[in-house]
Amino acid sequence: MRIINFSDARNSLRAVIDQVLEDADVTIISRRDAPDAVVMSLDHYTSLSGCWSRRIDESNRLEYQVHEDALLIISCRYHHA
Repeated sequence: MRIINFSDARNSLRAVIDQVLEDADVTIISRRDAPDAVVMSLDHYTSLSGCWSRRIDESNRLEYQVHEDALLIISCRYHHA
């Protein structure tokens, strides 16, 4: 996972998107006076279908899926939109 500030992301949006696709990972765009945002590939986004999300604390969330008798933890850090 990569974190980049809004100004850098705006100035190099194409490179940010290319990096997300190349790494198959998400990038968090941090903003000074607004909530952060997440950039991810469409494949990653569609794979999250059926996921549940619960707040751990102010800045972190638990993302998970329930499968019959198993619980699959997707992520347990950062706030994802």
